[in-house]
Amino acid sequence: MRLNPSLIAIALSDMTCLASSDIYTPSMPSIAAGFGVSSSAVQGTITLFMLGSILAAFSTGLICAYIGEKKAMLCGLVVGIVGIAICVFSHSLSWMLFGRFLQGAGLAIGPVVGYSVLQESTDRREVVRNIAVLGVILIFVPSFAPALGGFIAQHMHWRHTFSILLCMGFLSFLLVLCFVRPDSRRGKDVRFGETLKIYGKLLTSHRYLAYALFTPLVYGVEWALLSVLPFYMHHHFEFQPDQYGLFLAAIALPGMLAPKIFVWGHEKKGSDWCLSVLLIALGVFCAGFVFVSIWFGKSLLFISALLIFYYFIGGGAFTISIERALDVFPEHRSIASSMRSTMVVVAASSSAFYAELMPDDTLVWSALFMAGVGVILAITYLTRPATP
Repeated sequence: MRLNPSLIAIALSDMTCLASSDIYTPSMPSIAAGFGVSSSAVQGTITLFMLGSILAAFSTGLICAYIGEKKAMLCGLVVGIVGIAICVFSHSLSWMLFGRFLQGAGLAIGPVVGYSVLQESTDRREVVRNIAVLGVILIFVPSFAPALGGFIAQHMHWRHTFSILLCMGFLSFLLVLCFVRPDSRRGKDVRFGETLKIYGKLLTSHRYLAYALFTPLVYGVEWALLSVLPFYMHHHFEFQPDQYGLFLAAIALPGMLAPKIFVWGHEKKGSDWCLSVLLIALGVFCAGFVFVSIWFGKSLLFISALLIFYYFIGGGAFTISIERALDVFPEHRSIASSMRSTMVVVAASSSAFYAELMPDDTLVWSALFMAGVGVILAITYLTRPATP
């Protein structure tokens, strides 16, 4: 598949956003020690990043309606770069918290707009293939960024993690500026009230929600699991941070094949067939995870196998569901992408909060949470209206 410059620019923007939420987490103890604050205070950097991402995800559709998609991406990258720079040079936790909020509010715009831009192609196969590239990134970056961050935390200063993000942000800005085409649909007498009505239309569309909820629910489950898993692996298997990072990278590696496989399935059988297979696979995973968490919770082999299976499901769901969701209202793709991204961030934040209430020495509650999410997704998808 030929990687056009626009896709590369969007992909790097996605990588910058995803890496900014994960690469620095192994350095959090060093940050707490450097600023002389508690670990719980440093965890606020994650909370504010997520709050900024929610604000960006929800407002991106409005911003694109007024200034266009390309300008929205560039403005978001500028805000994100400023936030990263504040973190690089911050000398107090307060400044770092402010910088993290700006990172979330700015960098989260890129992925939202990117999916909408990729949908502009009239070749549906090309759309699915391009989104599959972003699916690989979605699996790769959150899995490998902590391993890189752990190496930096152990051998360098924690500020170097933000220096890397700063370079990625500048390069993303240049590539978007040079290669992403301006939005030809901007400037058609857009009104704020009308845009809000479109948001309402999306939230009341069963067909849109049936496809759009795939990624938020699957991604939310991942956040709930990953919030508990580091403590569980340390408690039962005595994993150190660098060992856990390598373990997570290893189990996520097979999942990078999922987007390519489901692109083939989409071309041969269609998107609805692929999503039905994914739904069955998710049901098998949820049932298996409940079983393993109760009877084989201390078996590293069983846990590893289930996690590999899960990453495979997640990669496939991302690739197919986004294309179908944004195609329900093709005339409002930017706003539809904004709403879907808002649901992703809200689901991830809610799941992470739920994970804080879970005990760290068992995976049973995580498994039951996943099973509940699977039931909600199945009901929403199976009861969707037929395609007109």
